[in-house]
Amino acid sequence: MLKKTFIFTAISTVLIVGALLYGQVASGGAPEVKKMEITVNNHSFSVLLESNKTAAAFRKLLPFEASMSDLNHNEKYYYLPQDLPVNARQVSQIHAGDIMLFGNNCLVLFYKSFSTPYAYTPIG
Repeated sequence: MLKKTFIFTAISTVLIVGALLYGQVASGGAPEVKKMEITVNNHSFSVLLESNKTAAAFRKLLPFEASMSDLNHNEKYYYLPQDLPVNARQVSQIHAGDIMLFGNNCLVLFYKSFSTPYAYTPIG
């Protein structure tokens, strides 16, 4: 089974830019993280997070490192240590770079685009 390591971290400079760009302010007046960086084998990618309860709960888990398993040669998945809020919908089309939640604790990072009958909760 092929495994790659993904490191998820919030970027403090993007925290400020994201707050200014999107005008999002969390309760208490602190800017809400809207972007994060994913590092895969020393290559970094920026991700724009969704504005939903699932993404908000996911942000609270950052930063963390995970060894993700491959599935169907189009996605990497990792079971989170806790359940996140779910608002799954049938997405029909997956795009490379999508980050979704399958069920209530399975983080999925897609690296190929394809059609799907499955329901996911978008994270980014």
